[in-house]
Amino acid sequence: MCIAGSFDTAGASGVLGLALFDANNANQENDCLTDFGGSRLGVFLHTIVSSGFLESPASTFRVTYDPLTPSRGGTPIGADAMDGQRLTDVLNDARATQIDLAIQRMARFAGVVAAHEMGHSMGLVQVNAMPTGLYGNDSVNFPGSNDGHIVIPTSIFTGGAINVMTPALSFGGTLVPATRFNTLNLAYLREQVLYTP
Repeated sequence: MCIAGSFDTAGASGVLGLALFDANNANQENDCLTDFGGSRLGVFLHTIVSSGFLESPASTFRVTYDPLTPSRGGTPIGADAMDGQRLTDVLNDARATQIDLAIQRMARFAGVVAAHEMGHSMGLVQVNAMPTGLYGNDSVNFPGSNDGHIVIPTSIFTGGAINVMTPALSFGGTLVPATRFNTLNLAYLREQVLYTP
């Protein structure tokens, strides 16, 4: 899985990641291809950042990254003379905490998007109900679901947590520690449940 760049040259498509779908995990995929039928595969950090800056100023993304973004009145990492000491844990102050938080949050978000895309490459979420699918595009039982994705009710994913295979990953939702694969998807990944197409 390649983690870099954007889906398109402008980085404005809104696509956070794209991977090959492999029902039943029958093949080995290369999700680093830059031209697969006209599409780029991977996790797109540029698009993640571009989309994040379109959110409201009170959003978790903006609160995290505005202080480090010159166009938002912030000071980029490395522009402050003391940042070298902050990055090596010699100096621990409010800016060091801000930098650490920004790095941790981007790593978490990119990791959840990568898990989502790798899930597709292993066969998540096959369309139809069991036993022929994993409830992808089942808008009757799971409203809001679409091809390759499933929306799990908030009664199961509480406190802002989200299912990794939801159709739209949010920055704030991915940071919630309880964000994870739903039980059926996790069982499939562990090869504890099988379905036949």
